Amino acid sequence: MALDWVIDHRAVFDFLGHPSCLYVTDPDYLAIELICEQVKKAGSKAAIVDLGTLAKRAKSRKDLPAKK
Repeated sequence: MALDWVIDHRAVFDFLGHPSCLYVTDPDYLAIELICEQVKKAGSKAAIVDLGTLAKRAKSRKDLPAKK
């Protein structure tokens, strides 16, 4: 599963789903439940965060190339 790879590689999984569309295709919100369960099971190896947190983490990385 893609989420397993993301957690194993400490990468980012961006779940994009508008509630009005998601309700039509997944009325019980099973996709979100699955994501939350996987993150909880991963413990400290995964977290659910907002875009602001991702931006702060990216800015603080020292291994990224400098802006030109």
